[in-house]
Amino acid sequence: MKISACILTGLSCAALCALGDPIVIGVQVPGSDHASAPCTPTERTDDYHKDHFSADISGSQGKSFDVVLFGDSITDFWNSNPNLSLDNNPTDTKTFNMGIGSDRVQNLLWRLRNGALDGYTTKYFTLMVGINNGHQKCIDHNEHADRAEDVAESIRLMLCEMATKHPDAKILLMPILSYSFDSKHFEAAEVTAMSEAVNDYILRFVDNKRVFWVDLRSRYLQQNSMPDKVCYREGGHGGYDAVGLCLHPEFFTYSDFWKPALTNAMRKYLSVPAGQAHVADPSLGYAKAAPNADGAGSATITVFGINLGTDANANAVTSYAIDYELDGGAKTRALSNQTGVSKSFVIPNVALGDHTCKVTVTTADNKELVTLLDFTMTE
Repeated sequence: MKISACILTGLSCAALCALGDPIVIGVQVPGSDHASAPCTPTERTDDYHKDHFSADISGSQGKSFDVVLFGDSITDFWNSNPNLSLDNNPTDTKTFNMGIGSDRVQNLLWRLRNGALDGYTTKYFTLMVGINNGHQKCIDHNEHADRAEDVAESIRLMLCEMATKHPDAKILLMPILSYSFDSKHFEAAEVTAMSEAVNDYILRFVDNKRVFWVDLRSRYLQQNSMPDKVCYREGGHGGYDAVGLCLHPEFFTYSDFWKPALTNAMRKYLSVPAGQAHVADPSLGYAKAAPNADGAGSATITVFGINLGTDANANAVTSYAIDYELDGGAKTRALSNQTGVSKSFVIPNVALGDHTCKVTVTTADNKELVTLLDFTMTE
């Protein structure tokens, strides 16, 4: 038996190893290699990058910002949206975007170590980066994606740079958005596996003191956990996105998804100094379904991006339970006393046909996180 929708790509060892204890940003990601390309700061020499970087440096000097955004084109493209400001003021100078299109993690790491953090102050940073270590390599250059451990380690090094040069600033860390390319591009599965593994790693950097988690992935997904093409610039819009590619967000999602999520996070954590414990809400990313390896008509459900947050006293919540309701049936306990940022469980005896699954993650302090999933079992 197989599931005809929402097939889970095979996770690398990196993703499986990423389900353990938190990693403080002062500790190297297990298995990462500082001699790897992602961990080697690399300057880009193309004119677009040089001009953009120069403008960022000159435009930020001597100023004080509420938030500085770092990333690749997914962040950079927000500048094409008139609603960049996080306080609904079109002339706002308190938001500064330092996303640069086509950056890989090694390029952004180079920027952070060569002036991008100097000469200004800010209350917050945002950081979303890493997709080009898969997409550019696999789709554009027919190479394998970089190892998730190394991409995550590079992101950790970026967080260290931010924390060192701006000790009073807080960092809103964002996972790589969901990605897809039509099945004719078989490399898309490798890009997805890399980005999901990276996301599992970097969620472990979140301490709810200096580094916080803002997860927008579910906003870009349909109920079957596949990317919602309405939310992506699929098939044109300036020549960046091919037909069948879900990579760059549509402009409306910056104002509808990004702005409220970032604004709410900034307001929530503003009053407590960086380095002190914050009360952070738990969250989860999404769920996927895959056929069970025994071929006995069972489905394996994997829940991604489980972020437990903190309790009312700002103490870390350390465990959770998972329940599921298949096709509106009774709630069934799948797992108890779990830890880690991703978790899988098996639903036995799943009949042929369409199914809806409600998955509930209940934290140790009794907060419930719910995600829905549609999938189809076929011969």
